[in-house]
Amino acid sequence: MPTSPDIARDAAVVLDHALGCAPTLGAGRLICVDGPAGSGKTTLGEAIARVARRRVTSVRLLHMDDMYEGWAGLGDVATRIRGGIIDPLLDGRTGSYRRWDWFAHRWAEEHHVDPVPLLVIEGVGSGSLQLSPMRSPPWSGWRHPPTYGWPVA
Repeated sequence: MPTSPDIARDAAVVLDHALGCAPTLGAGRLICVDGPAGSGKTTLGEAIARVARRRVTSVRLLHMDDMYEGWAGLGDVATRIRGGIIDPLLDGRTGSYRRWDWFAHRWAEEHHVDPVPLLVIEGVGSGSLQLSPMRSPPWSGWRHPPTYGWPVA
């Protein structure tokens, strides 16, 4: 596991790259951190959000684990994110999603996602091609950021 300075440094590199691009999510930008289980997606996503809070007026971090419909929910999660969160934000409106309750095995409360300068989504499936045009930058070619190879879409 990388050290804290490595994480902060690499989060800053990802953030610099995104902020150097034109807005792609309405007036904001989108960073997606995708990769296999246990690869450090949550750690990197949290580090990006932490660094961003010192540089932009507002940042929101969303976790894909809250948006899957159970263990079989990966297949349609990108469609729900696109329709419920991304499309409204593109129009400058508030988006929303329902959190999956893993213990009750059902949808729980609704969460609102206001337009922000930076939205970070971390988790398996966040690098979906359906979200590709809105990512900052709008490509998923950076597959091995410095130090530990975390996929960033």
